[in-house]
Amino acid sequence: MGKDRQRKISTDQLSGIRTTIGDTKMWLKVSLAIFAILGYFLMGYAVFGNKKKIDDMYMGVSSNLFELIFDLTYKFSPTLIRRILLFLLGLLTAVIFTMGVILS
Repeated sequence: MGKDRQRKISTDQLSGIRTTIGDTKMWLKVSLAIFAILGYFLMGYAVFGNKKKIDDMYMGVSSNLFELIFDLTYKFSPTLIRRILLFLLGLLTAVIFTMGVILS
């Protein structure tokens, strides 16, 4: 009888762990989906955004070489190139996070 009780306890604990892992996967998918939607919004803003707002947009401080090159290119380029860069950034964000939702 003692072994049956031990098996039941370990099975109950295991099902609790599975539920926790399932909840974690759900929140992972929700957060990835939110970031994917933000990427789609960025793409829409790049296409339909106001020229003055796109010119006044500030990217922030760069923390690595890739961001520094992107920021300098964005800062010293005309509005059309800025729109293209924003669209590509939104497309990259949307594709990566959408793939994360699908594959997780």
